[in-house]
Amino acid sequence: MKIGFRVLILLAGALLLLGAAGCGEKEEPDEQSTRVIRITITPPPTATPVPITNFPKALEEKNGVIFVNQYLIDQETKGR
Repeated sequence: MKIGFRVLILLAGALLLLGAAGCGEKEEPDEQSTRVIRITITPPPTATPVPITNFPKALEEKNGVIFVNQYLIDQETKGR
């Protein structure tokens, strides 16, 4: 009989804990998590204008792409 009483107490305690676990206030979701994400269309890329420089050593062209070596431009202007 002692074992039956202990099992009954344990079951009652478990039911009480399960019942208490579901209690509580419902939390309102914060505005940040419920906000609608706005999707914007990325504009198409535009061509970069041709660099105008007085230092032809600083320009290099490969496959129609012009590269500007800013280091050489800086060295030329520091030496002046």
